[in-house]
Amino acid sequence: MSRFKIETIAPLRPEEATYRPDIYSRKGRKKIVNEAKRIVRTSLEYEDYIFFLKTYVDMVKCAVYSNIKNDGKGKMSIEIHHDPLKLDDIVAIVLNKQIIENTFVSEFQLANEVARLHYQNKVGLIPLSVSIHELVTHSPDRLKIPLQLIYGNYTDFLREYDAYITEDLDAELHGLRQRLKDRYDYTKESLKIQFDELEPTYTILKVNGQSIPLPVPIEEEETSHQIA
Repeated sequence: MSRFKIETIAPLRPEEATYRPDIYSRKGRKKIVNEAKRIVRTSLEYEDYIFFLKTYVDMVKCAVYSNIKNDGKGKMSIEIHHDPLKLDDIVAIVLNKQIIENTFVSEFQLANEVARLHYQNKVGLIPLSVSIHELVTHSPDRLKIPLQLIYGNYTDFLREYDAYITEDLDAELHGLRQRLKDRYDYTKESLKIQFDELEPTYTILKVNGQSIPLPVPIEEEETSHQIA
């Protein structure tokens, strides 16, 4: 009877594969932000949130040209724009928070916090037609949107995450505070112009040496002209 030599071999245990995103370089952080944005935009939660906005918040017409709307009957498309903070800004700020607090694990966890902020209504959003959306995204100086038109309590986000807006470290956030201030000043000035147009005009008549504001009778012809 032949004999067989049986040798028992214990396979080496493979090393655990660990994913370690590069959070210490601008290039690495930019890659993380882009991946987290992709996860947010393609998630079922985000899709449901946009559906909620269009169904129950009436975000179906352009905030700039109200006659352009998507009521399900035409071919007009309405897109939801992040403003005054872009989605890139929001993700970069949340990433800063997780890095500083040593809670960052992956892009999925980062995207989860960003999605939660949407559901908490702490993100500014505005419905725009495709052409207007392209304009404000790529040429923001050509069309500025007053802050009062924006939906969402983005100011709550700014207060909560203010310490994590590190402009000196993040190229994505460079100049963000100044951009927000410029938008605030623009909104304040635009509101002032609107209210100035509505200011009543008084005619001052001097009666017995006293200046008294009195109503001035308007001729019938002039009244009919104004109504027309």
